[in-house]
This record gives sequence, C-alpha cells and structure tokens, in this order.
Amino acid sequence: MPSYKLTYFHLTGLAEPIRLLFSYAGIDFVDERIDKNDWPKLKPTMPFGKVPVLEVDGKRIHQSVAIGRYVAKQCGLAGKNDLESLEIDSTVDTIQELLEHIYVNYVRAKEQKLEIVDETVSYYLGRLDAQVKRNGGHFVGGALTWADLTFVGVLDYLNFLTKENVVEKYENLKQLRKKVEEIPAIKSWIEKRPPTLYENKMPTYKLTYFDVTGLGESLRFLLSHSGVKFEDVRLKFDDWPKYKPNMPMGQMPVLEIDGKQYHQSRAIGRFLAKKNNLYGSDDFEAMEIDAAVDSMDDIRQALSLYYWQQDPALKEKLKETAFEKWPYYLDKFEEQVKKNGGYFVNGKLSWADFLWAGYCEYLSFILGGDPNKDHPELKKLVDKVRALPNVKAYIEKRPKTQLYNLDNIGQDEDRIVAPFNLRSNKTLSRSRSVNNSASMASIFTRDQITENMPTYKLTYFNATGLGESIRYLLSYYGIKFEDVRVDFNDWATYKPNMPMGQMPVLEIDGKQYHQSRAIGRFLAKKGNLYGSDDYEAMEIDAAVDSMDDCRLPLTHYYWEQDPDFKEKLKETAFEKWSLFLDKFEDQVKKNGGYFVNGKLSWADFVWTGYCDYLSFILGGDPNKDHPALKKLVDKVRALPKIKAYIEKRPKTEL
Repeated sequence: MPSYKLTYFHLTGLAEPIRLLFSYAGIDFVDERIDKNDWPKLKPTMPFGKVPVLEVDGKRIHQSVAIGRYVAKQCGLAGKNDLESLEIDSTVDTIQELLEHIYVNYVRAKEQKLEIVDETVSYYLGRLDAQVKRNGGHFVGGALTWADLTFVGVLDYLNFLTKENVVEKYENLKQLRKKVEEIPAIKSWIEKRPPTLYENKMPTYKLTYFDVTGLGESLRFLLSHSGVKFEDVRLKFDDWPKYKPNMPMGQMPVLEIDGKQYHQSRAIGRFLAKKNNLYGSDDFEAMEIDAAVDSMDDIRQALSLYYWQQDPALKEKLKETAFEKWPYYLDKFEEQVKKNGGYFVNGKLSWADFLWAGYCEYLSFILGGDPNKDHPELKKLVDKVRALPNVKAYIEKRPKTQLYNLDNIGQDEDRIVAPFNLRSNKTLSRSRSVNNSASMASIFTRDQITENMPTYKLTYFNATGLGESIRYLLSYYGIKFEDVRVDFNDWATYKPNMPMGQMPVLEIDGKQYHQSRAIGRFLAKKGNLYGSDDYEAMEIDAAVDSMDDCRLPLTHYYWEQDPDFKEKLKETAFEKWSLFLDKFEDQVKKNGGYFVNGKLSWADFVWTGYCDYLSFILGGDPNKDHPALKKLVDKVRALPKIKAYIEKRPKTEL
C-alpha cells in the first residue's frame, strides 16, 4: 500500500470529504493539520500556494476534487462504469459550485450585511434534494458514491458559513447525511476526530413549559417531526412562581436556542415551521397559514377563559360566548380542510395542521372528549399528523399529563381544578394574527410601485383598532388602497361574507385575506420591516404577540356591560398593562429606540397603531410615563407618508 499524508488546516472544510473517504476504506493516512499562524511560512512550499495537498509516497497532489476522485477510485466509490462516473463528477462539481457561491456571499455579507442563503442556494439544494430522492436515497445509481461523502463532508463548512443548518428544509438530504454518518467506519472517525472551528455544531434547543400539552405540544410535535434533539423541560405548577421572573414577559412556553430565550408560542412555532418547509411556498400561502393559526387561537382562548374562570356567574357568561363560537369555528375549519384536500392550506402539510393537532390535546381536556368527533375531515387530519413517524415516536414515549393526551380520552382522570393561565392571558379575541416567512421574489419598496401592482381593498370598522397599523403600512409603502370603513350598525349585513365572520379583511386582486396580524406580517415582509433573518423575525413576532396580550384584556374590560364582571376584568387588565408597559419600555431602550435590533420594524407600526385605540380606552396617551415608547410612536407618526395619512384620515371616536 502507498503511504498517504493529507495536509490541510485544523478545520473540516475542503479536506473533510477526503478524510471520510480514507476512513470509509480503512486506509491509514497521516492527518497533518496546519495552525493558521504557520500558514504564511508554509504557503510558498505548497503547489499553487493552496491546501489540501495529498502526498502519495512523497509525491504531492493538489486540488481537493482531484484528490477525492483518486481516493474514491481506490475504495470503489467512483462509479461502476464511465457513465456513472460522469454522473458522480457532475454532482461533485455542482456541490463545489454551491460551496463557492456560499463562500462568495459569506465574504460579501461580512462587508455589506447581505443574507447568505439566497435564491441560488435554495435552487441548488432543491435540485440536489430531488436528485437524492430520485436515486433511492443517494446521489447516483441508488448506491453510496464519493458524491455522497463529498456533500456530507462539506456540510459542516456550509453550516458554519451560513450560520444555519442548510439541509434543514430538505428531507432527502437530511436522510442522506444520517445514512452516511451512521456507516460504522465513518461514525468511528467522527467520534474520534479533533474538534475544529467548522465542527458541525448544530444549535441546542431547550423548550420550557408546564408538564401539560397546552401551548407547548404543537412545538414538541414540530421539534420531533424535524428530528431535532431538544431538552423538554416540564415545570410543575407549584414551581412556576420561582421561574416566572426569569421568563420573557413572565410567560411560557420559552424556547432557548444556544442559550438565548425566545417566547410567544406562535412566534416559536412559525420559526420552526420555516426551518422545516411547513410555512408555505410563498408569502400568500404563509398569510393563509397564519390566518388559520390565529383563528385556532381565537377559539382556544375563548374556551380557556371560560374553563378556568372560578366565579360561577362570570363562568356562565363566558361559557355562552365560547360555545356560541365553538361550533361556528369548527364548521368553518371542517369546510376549510375539506376544500384543501385534507389539510388547512393548499393541500399539503403545514404548521397550521401541527397546531390544530397540538391544540386538540388540550381541547379534549376542556371538552371532555375528542373535539373532532363530529367533524370527519378534522379527525382524519389530526390522525395524519399523529401518525407521522417522528411525531408518533414522540407520542409513544411522552409523559402522561392531565391536560391532555388524546390517548387518554375515555379514561377516568382527576382534573386540575385550580385555575391557571397557560399563557398569561386567556381573553377572547375578535381578530388575532401572527406570521413569519421567507422573502418573496417580487419585493417592492416604497419608491418602486409600478402600474402592475395588485389592487388592495381594506375593510374594517370606521375606527382605528386592529385596522390602523395596516393602514399605516399601506400608506408607508405608498400603496393605493380602498379604505372601506364599515359603520357599526351595518356590521350584521357584512359579517356573513367575511372569513370567520371577522374584520379586518384585506382583498388583494379580489381574494380575501383575514386576521390582522397575518395581513400585517405579509405587508411587513414586502418592505423590509420583518427582520433580516428568521431569528429577528421571531423576535418581531414575539413583540407583536405580547402587544396583543395586553391589548386584549383592556379591550374586554372596556366593552363589558355587566358592572360586576367589568370590575373583575379591570383588575386583571390593569395589572397586566403595567407589567407589559414597563417591559416594552425596557425593550425599546435596549434596542436603540425600536422594538427589535435598533431598526424600524413591523412591531413599531403595530404599537403605534394600537396606541391610537388604547388612548381611547385609557382616556389619554398610553405612553405618557414611558418616554422611550413615546419617542418611538412620535417617530413612526412623523414618517412622511404616515404623517400625510394621519392628516387626512377620517376622525373617529376610537
């Protein structure tokens, strides 16, 4: 056997596929790793001043792909014939093109703050994923070749450059990686190789929630489905007071990613959905997923508020509202799933399906039985989600809890009778919404509106409320829109024609979209107001959802007609209001005068829009004792196109 010496930096990078090939074949080699400080003096001694370099019996060979092909031939992974070799070479060269594209973007991104994973990267990964699927789990010929080892070998480096798991959304590539890394000889190499800068250090996930299903279960489903290892921390109710001060906004669930806390269940769910190709194929589809998710939360909150209320008279009132909504929503959901081929949106699995399956665990506890029993399409959908292999495996091993595993229906179990808030507010909602998404190909800016733009029609009450931040966004972009303002007395005639019987509704070229935050998020994405990456977007979503958490209790307190009930709601609403306002003030101070990352975002528009309405409820400026918030609202209102809109908008009582 020849003697082999491979020289490269103390990294994975371009040399790792070669190391994997040697390890797979059981070929001994000297793994020489250069310290970067020694490179300047070694560089002149290398062919073309580059590494990796392979010495074969003392003769130096350079170029990583040429070396890889040579070693692959030694271990039978270069193809069974010339045609197969050609396919393997073609694939390896494609992988190299992808690597070069990402590296160029990495260098540019450091200087210009550009996103590294762009449409080209997605295009390449999508094609490579399809190739693996077409070839029975490998790149070529349905069998292991050096193309497979090349791709898996450079993945650590690609993830390092992009700061994300580039194959997270590509199931076939994920399975290929798993298959290669489980080959005994390669597994042994990975276990003993020295740790390096480009080591595949995937993010660590820790989910903290109560030892119940509730708002946490759909997140556990998503994490399990994606094959992500996560620490599933389940708190006892008695221990909550000592944990609460350390939680963002004093709420759970909280997801920690590499030690950083992210809150708001739907903001987290949306983030995970985006990472696993469960958030639609474009921003329109994402908006529909968001609207479905927010509608689910509307009914969950109504039922939760009723169930945990201890005052008998108030409980009866809440029950009436909740069970008036429940059949209406359930029928709408059934119709939606039937219309969309067994899923909530566009005939394919999405985050909305996971959320409904997760919520049904909790709703079964409240209702004392399967919430879908009289709705066959919904029942089939939940069964489908629960039958997904990784979700099924999670369900089989998860702890049994009282709130509530569908597996437990029909069994006698003691129920928890002490009231608690799974989220912190359990108020009813007429119109809720959250979302997050990948960028669309047709991004527009305020100065680039063309004659071919879609037509927009916004329908809402002749009030500020949930519609105002949307009007702000449309105005800010310079988009012409029909601002339809419905008189309260006319609402009964409009309601049957509105999705879920709610407003605001945005019509784009005649198609209706509902849920205020789904609409807001869609518009925010169009104009660079939704963060520069998925992490930033998750923080924006969490801020927006927290605003809604404090707006809703104030709304229900204000509009309640029963004096006794109103007094009880007032106590909860104002306790929450003070806490949230102080938290928001701290957040804006910390972020240089904005809610997230020192720059204008959709969250700033939502808060400014809500303040118009909250000033009506509170009888004065909601920010008067919070200077950072006040300055932020003034900044948004002073934006030229928003200022122009405010000057001409109709005067309304709200």
